[in-house]
This record gives sequence, C-alpha cells and structure tokens, in this order.
Amino acid sequence: SVWEYCLKPLCNFISYCLGIVVECVPTVVARAMTESVKIPVMGIGAGPFVDCQILVTHDMMGMFGDFKPRFAKQYAQVRKTMVDAFNTFHYETVEGKFPTEEFCFNQQVEIPVSVKKKDDR
Repeated sequence: SVWEYCLKPLCNFISYCLGIVVECVPTVVARAMTESVKIPVMGIGAGPFVDCQILVTHDMMGMFGDFKPRFAKQYAQVRKTMVDAFNTFHYETVEGKFPTEEFCFNQQVEIPVSVKKKDDR
C-alpha cells in the first residue's frame, strides 16, 4: 500500500523536516502524503492536493521552445523575445554601442595620486 511503502518510512524522518517537495508523483500519493504529515507538502507535477504548487520559471514562461514538461502550464512564450534581446546585447557590446554614457555610473571621484597610472602623474 502507499502507506506501507511510501509514507511510513518517510514519517520516521519527518520530525526533522520543515517541508517536503514532491515532483512527478501520482495525485493519490501526493494527497496521502499531504493528509498524513503536519508539515507543508509542495508539489511540482503532483496534482492539486498539496499545500503549495511549484512551477519552474523556464517551463511556465516557455523559455525552452518546443520542450514542455507534461505537468507545466505555459503562461507566456518569451523564448524568441529573450533570444532576440541577448543577440542585440551581444551585437551592441561587440560594436561598442553599449554601454553609452546614459548607462554608465558617472560621478565625480577624486583618485589619489598613489593609484593613478604612471602617465597621469
């Protein structure tokens, strides 16, 4: 049974735990665990009967293109936008177009003579 093979051995260690994360387990097992312990059970692909749901940002935002775990709902498709942004950043840094003065930390700072380059002395 679920109790005999999964939950009973786990309960021996529960007194030292603050929470349990279960991933890709049948809903019935996650529910039995949640109902059997007094600490939070967090689930990723473990069904609705856990105390807290977890989704990996990369999965829920569609950052891996065609890869999508069965249990992950995608709330956005940001892969193309991210790839375009990274490519633009790379191009601008290689071409010397970034950073411009607007994106630099410019403040009047007095550099002590002891750390100035030899040519500046």
